[in-house]
Amino acid sequence: TLWLGKSNFVAVELPNAQGNRGVHVVKFIPQAEYDKRSVQLTDAAMALARFGYYRENSLSKTEDWSYADGKTDYLIIQSFCDRWVNYALTELVKHKRNDLPLLLSEQIALADALGAIKTADGSKEVLARLLQNSKTLSVQFRSGITKAITELRAEALAKWDDAQDAWLSLVALNDHALEGDLLLSAIQKALKKRSKNTHAAVVKKSLSEIRPILDTAALFADCENADDFSELVTGLATLVKSLGDSGDYPADISPDSSTLTDSLNALTEGGIWMTILKLRGINQSEDPLRQWQLLCELDGVLINRLMMTMQSWQQVHKRVLANITAYNHSHGGHQISEFRTQIESTLQELHQVLDAMQSVAGEQYDNA
Repeated sequence: TLWLGKSNFVAVELPNAQGNRGVHVVKFIPQAEYDKRSVQLTDAAMALARFGYYRENSLSKTEDWSYADGKTDYLIIQSFCDRWVNYALTELVKHKRNDLPLLLSEQIALADALGAIKTADGSKEVLARLLQNSKTLSVQFRSGITKAITELRAEALAKWDDAQDAWLSLVALNDHALEGDLLLSAIQKALKKRSKNTHAAVVKKSLSEIRPILDTAALFADCENADDFSELVTGLATLVKSLGDSGDYPADISPDSSTLTDSLNALTEGGIWMTILKLRGINQSEDPLRQWQLLCELDGVLINRLMMTMQSWQQVHKRVLANITAYNHSHGGHQISEFRTQIESTLQELHQVLDAMQSVAGEQYDNA
């Protein structure tokens, strides 16, 4: 057997040995190679036997090559070790690396739980993220907007470092493994088997929780870019300021006109527009994995600021609109709308009569 650190011992198959186990990882030597090198192997076995015999029978029972042919035995054993140990380690590493895609899949699943892998990420970008430790990752996350996100994030981070160590130990024997295609190829295999529906239930629950937030983002559906958004919000801020200056801003509503104006203007900065785009993307996507990634990217602090500001604006808008409607009714303003409707109806009837007269005139002309 071979000692393999945390993995304990692994079985080694010996040619023609009755004690071989049913499952083995490393062959002592392939049969074809054994037939060609049996003499050298016999010499190595005899050298080891002599060395062991003289050590056991010496007074100090320590390593001692001073016996007859000791120097020759040392060279034979050294030559055998140089050849066989390198071969055995190579075979062992090949075997263990068969587990690499599976172990990588486990950490990739944790990365998906964290929303850490983007849809467009390739193998190199995924590898760079997998090589980060949990502490580095944790400081990159923004405050979660749902309880499900916070809980799943904490659970994934707790398992992250152990999952990383499990596959990283397989490439540690070769410092160049990280630079070659071995690891990138294993990542590609793991990504192909990646499940997109693992968090479907959590996504559905989270979407239900943030429905008011999604509805708020829908208020800006006509904004195609950041300039449109900035123009709209600035217009709202200007309107609120005008209401305050004219004394039409409801005095019993908090915040006051000045504070709400500042809050609206602040929406044009600090990533609010990008947050709205992510919320819009969540509604438009049908891929649970993509929706989960966007949910994890949302900043709870920015979301709260957007919600509080728009709720205040809607409260003011509702009150002011009600006041204007009541004023119009009390001063006959509603009659203007009624007269306009009557005028439009009359004009429509006149157009119909005119069309009929033109039609009759055309028929008479044809008969003439």
